[in-house]
Amino acid sequence: MDTVSSLLREEEQEEQKSPALAEDITMSLKTALLVALILALSYHHVAALYPGTPKECCDAYRTGKQLSYTIFRSYYRTSRDCFLNAIVLVTKTGKRICFNPAERWVRQTMRRLQEKK
Repeated sequence: MDTVSSLLREEEQEEQKSPALAEDITMSLKTALLVALILALSYHHVAALYPGTPKECCDAYRTGKQLSYTIFRSYYRTSRDCFLNAIVLVTKTGKRICFNPAERWVRQTMRRLQEKK
């Protein structure tokens, strides 16, 4: 009889712990989501304040044959904060390709795209 009552007491204690544990997990999850939201909004705010904030950097230049300027619609330079100084040529389909700004044909393509504007 003593064993049965002790088992019942243990079950009651476990049941009392379960809601507390679930509440702790819920609070931790809510806190983590709130922190993630604040970080996301902060990044968006900083990027809006500083439009020069690099959104992308190039890891390497595309090498190979020269491409015709007619396949490109625009270009931009990567940020000075990037490790590699590059020109990103944007194709008419929206693909972004990194090129070496020291290459003559890249500079000519930039000039032609500028003239089209």
